[in-house]
Amino acid sequence: MEEEYLGYYHIEGYADFRGGEFPSGAYSIWSWCLEPEKWEETVVLLHGFLDHSLSNRLLVNELLKRGFRVVAGDMPGHGRSSGIRGGILSFREYADFFDGLLRRWDVRPERSYAVGHSTGCSILMDYNRRGSDNFKGVVMAAPLVKMNYQLLIDKGIDLAQDWIKVLPVRKTKSSGNKPFLKFKWKDPLGVKRFSLDWIKAMVEWNREWEDFSSNQPLLLLQGDRDNVVEWKSNTPVLERCYSRCRTVHYKKGRHHILNESERIRREVYRDLFAFLS
Repeated sequence: MEEEYLGYYHIEGYADFRGGEFPSGAYSIWSWCLEPEKWEETVVLLHGFLDHSLSNRLLVNELLKRGFRVVAGDMPGHGRSSGIRGGILSFREYADFFDGLLRRWDVRPERSYAVGHSTGCSILMDYNRRGSDNFKGVVMAAPLVKMNYQLLIDKGIDLAQDWIKVLPVRKTKSSGNKPFLKFKWKDPLGVKRFSLDWIKAMVEWNREWEDFSSNQPLLLLQGDRDNVVEWKSNTPVLERCYSRCRTVHYKKGRHHILNESERIRREVYRDLFAFLS
């Protein structure tokens, strides 16, 4: 079964795969570890909302090729993990998920890197906000602090929650990589309808936001055509919170910056792997 799982997502060049479930609060979390024959450092990879741990398969293959061990898991309500599809009661449950993922695979942050996309970055922010800034480095790709149209969402959520429970996922041009988008839209582990509870949890997390101070080395990767997160206001917030932040903008880059067209992705990987080295 796991050979079919890896084969479907075109994961190549691995020497050892281990996967399984672990408990996190009320959830059963699917997670895995991929190890090339020789490796010294680990990258913990966190996917974004509506995706799952192999949505960033292009990056997974590149990490394995360059000799990194990769650890990842499906967030609650995503992929092969349990929970209401595309739902969460509180972003604190994501923090529990991340802590459990590190324990499950015995990740030593001082010898590891963490790479997050969108909501995955929010998990890393909370980790650093709790005073843990012990990773060798953190990469945030299109990080979520506020979503696009956040003010409208914030005002409308209290009105909508009594009569809307589930929303369909719209097909949006979140990448210039057409094969990636085509695969994403038919991905059996992708989320096609999501719970309004996730929006409520995101709004609450945002209302509770307080700036913090972290010495964690941070590489921030952001496309200037991202229409999912409110990046023009998010970027200054993170640069204020992280004293060792380096921000790189990509012309014509969209929200799925780790899965962009080959030209943009080549630039992103160049900067990402320069940071990991």
